[in-house]
Amino acid sequence: MDYDYTHMRHVVCQEVGPSRNYIQPSHFSQGHQAKPFNYAEVYDFTHKRRGIAIIINNDSFEDENLIYRKGSENDTIKLEACFNKLGFDTRIMVNVTKYETIQNLQTVASEMTQNPDFDCFVLAISSHGDVIKRKNDTVIINQDVLNCTDTFIPTNDILNIFSDANCPGLKDKPRLCFIQACRGYDLDHGMNICGTDVSSMEVVDGTPEYSAAFEIRVSKRVITTPFPCMKDFIVMYATPPGFHAFRRQKEGSWFITALTNVLGSVTEKNSISINKLLTKVVNIVAYNYQSHSTHKDYDGKKQTPCIYSMLTKSILLKPK
Repeated sequence: MDYDYTHMRHVVCQEVGPSRNYIQPSHFSQGHQAKPFNYAEVYDFTHKRRGIAIIINNDSFEDENLIYRKGSENDTIKLEACFNKLGFDTRIMVNVTKYETIQNLQTVASEMTQNPDFDCFVLAISSHGDVIKRKNDTVIINQDVLNCTDTFIPTNDILNIFSDANCPGLKDKPRLCFIQACRGYDLDHGMNICGTDVSSMEVVDGTPEYSAAFEIRVSKRVITTPFPCMKDFIVMYATPPGFHAFRRQKEGSWFITALTNVLGSVTEKNSISINKLLTKVVNIVAYNYQSHSTHKDYDGKKQTPCIYSMLTKSILLKPK
């Protein structure tokens, strides 16, 4: 039997109607005894130190299928200059194994717990990335992974090191994470627009074995692994789930270039909320970049960064 869902929706809306009375939370009450809903809207950035910023750049890998990430050193240079300007204690890790990555990050988490007088924490990673699939009886679950020099590590495992449970020094403090890596094999074909920058050759931050992957992965609909709902995190990926992330071999990645240009423009006088700043980054990458490649499958493609915010307050970022 066929149902007219549009009609049913109209009927349901009519039945609910505007006359139904809903119980309002007490802090929205208009009565004379109502108390203001008082809460801090902005994270406390008045601590003695701004905080630690970790930059991880892996450009060389034991797996010969993972090609050298030429130009990624520019990501490191841009990120370091940007974070230093904002007052961070910037630390850089280059070409680290899975064990070294976990050990170094756990050491930083322990340090922040022992000395919690800081505003926030930043983690920026530039590497090859991929998506792995786990199957059960009914679904295929995708999981983002990042490549270390020897093997991969699930992105969630890295982020979890800085959860409240594992790093109490970060409790009620914001964690800003930026990830430049592929998250799969799909390509954004976009549409024709004016002013896109196609001045340099692009490569992708994922495995180069694209042809067979296209036959299997493009257009498949799967259930992805739920993103970790850890409060006070904001995580920005260079690309949505399932897609490639582009990098210029002479300049570095699209995403990191746009990110550092936007964050680097912040001054004492023009402090803006982090959400507005990162939205501007999305706009710049989406509208101002388009790939130019000798391989037809990678030519004329677009990219749109992806933001996951679990922040409970606003961040007004400015130099310290």
